[in-house]
Amino acid sequence: MGKLPYIDADDTLELNSIILLVILSALGKNRNSTPVLNFEKIQCLFYLIKNPSKINDVLLANDRNVIFFESKIIYTIASQSINVDILYSRSKLKTIIKNLALHGFLDVFSDESNEIQYCASEKGEVFLRGIDTAYVSRISSIAIKIKPLASQSAQKTIKSINKLLAGQL
Repeated sequence: MGKLPYIDADDTLELNSIILLVILSALGKNRNSTPVLNFEKIQCLFYLIKNPSKINDVLLANDRNVIFFESKIIYTIASQSINVDILYSRSKLKTIIKNLALHGFLDVFSDESNEIQYCASEKGEVFLRGIDTAYVSRISSIAIKIKPLASQSAQKTIKSINKLLAGQL
């Protein structure tokens, strides 16, 4: 009998779709309700939420205030991982975005420079409010804490993450 493939629970489409929906809900619009998340910003924020041990270094590198995390959030094997697939593999995030769009949980806008911006749809917001778990609450809390990074350019955040990964921070 053949072995069944091992699927990392942290890497399932469903779980990653929930993480992305939280990002789009919490960070998708600025205080004027203008969509602010392009694909590259989403990649950065997604990476940081999945790797909270890196957040404070990136915040400091961007002259932002550090935030407090419980040690059980920061010192997990997944958080210490150096897996950067989500930062550089567009196909993985595209699959997650397509999944949210398929369920009607995604709104897409184009700004004056024709750049595509993403945020959670009303249906996505309602769905997310219906998920009352500690995990979703924790992800939402982290997303709200990194809101300052959603307002800056993705290039600036990526530069900081790259410096961190290269050991320069």
